[in-house]
Amino acid sequence: LVAGFIELPHNMGHIQMFSHFMGTAFESASEHAETMAEPGGEALFQILAGVGSLVGVLIAWWFFLKNPASADSLASTPTGSRLHHFWKSGWGFDAFYDKVFVQPFRWISEVNKADIVDGFYSAIAGATQLTHSVLSLTQTGRVRWYAAWVTVGSVMILGALLFK
Repeated sequence: LVAGFIELPHNMGHIQMFSHFMGTAFESASEHAETMAEPGGEALFQILAGVGSLVGVLIAWWFFLKNPASADSLASTPTGSRLHHFWKSGWGFDAFYDKVFVQPFRWISEVNKADIVDGFYSAIAGATQLTHSVLSLTQTGRVRWYAAWVTVGSVMILGALLFK
């Protein structure tokens, strides 16, 4: 309920708790924003946001409370049906994202499959697999022998350090 009051515009009290909190990290950006702000621009956007919200509430009131039959008749038209489908599908953002980002990325990755960078990392993976297959031959499952060799290695390291 009160979260909106951590940042108020200049013409509504100029409370800037969040900006002051983030000011150390974004100091140059906030200074730049203050120099770029035009007088009256903030109030214009506040008025537009308020009017837009009220128009939306008025349209909802008209279609769903005052005249619900008009909403049904609008939805039954071809344009209304397409709009309904468009809005129900998330305004087409998934299809847009797929066309603009996913499909081009997949195409580029297919074209660039035999990249030299990928070859470097594939060589690292192959060397790791080879090392694993060689080292796995030394694993017998006899824990006592493992402990004995760890002890022998520790004694050898301590001996090398003490008699240096």
